[in-house]
Amino acid sequence: MSSSSKSPLFFLYHIKESIEAISSYLQDGGKDAFLHRRMVQMAVLHELVIIGEAASNLSDDLKATYSHIPWRDIVDFRNVLAHHYWGVDMEVVWKIIEDGDKLPKLRSQVRALIDELENK
Repeated sequence: MSSSSKSPLFFLYHIKESIEAISSYLQDGGKDAFLHRRMVQMAVLHELVIIGEAASNLSDDLKATYSHIPWRDIVDFRNVLAHHYWGVDMEVVWKIIEDGDKLPKLRSQVRALIDELENK
């Protein structure tokens, strides 16, 4: 099945699950664990790549309809993580994870979007 034939909910669930996984990876140790444990860093970065890849597979129509979600930034960040991994600043990644305007906000936006699409 090609990505274009999948429901947007398929990709939105992946985004939601990856955000939840990041939260679980950081439960024990938070910022200190993230900045000093390679395994935690790699797990978080992998989930961020999944989020960006899933976002890139959403239709342009859906992204335009829900343009308040920064889809382009999400996909661009995925591209940096996947193709320029050697230049990733973990302090910047931490700010994205913890900043209320970034990953926590995306979590609530995606949950609301899932609820809306499920109730159509």
